[in-house]
This record gives sequence, C-alpha cells and structure tokens, in this order.
Amino acid sequence: MTNDHERRIAALEQRLATLTEAVRAIARGLESPPTTDEPFEATAARAARQAHELLLSARP
Repeated sequence: MTNDHERRIAALEQRLATLTEAVRAIARGLESPPTTDEPFEATAARAARQAHELLLSARP
C-alpha cells in the first residue's frame, strides 16, 4: 500500500470517528429520560447543535 493510500485511509478513519461521535451525541439527546427538568425539544436541540459543532470542527 502506498503512502497516499495510507493517508487517505487514516483521513477516512478520522472522519468516521467524528461522524460516530456526532451520531452518539444525537442519540444521547433523543434518549433522555422524560423525568429530567429540561423539555425534550431543548435536549434534542442541544444534541443537534453538539453534533453539528463536532462535524464542523472536523472539517479539513
């Protein structure tokens, strides 16, 4: 495998890790128990913002 392929694979692995974290953030926001003091919409919106920030911070 050439160095170019190795760099591309490493970049893809990093992007996949970032995407995984973004999906986890959204899932945590959607799984919040209904007994919390924060309304569901606010929790989901916060999770979406966090996921968006993760994706933006990972841009090359």
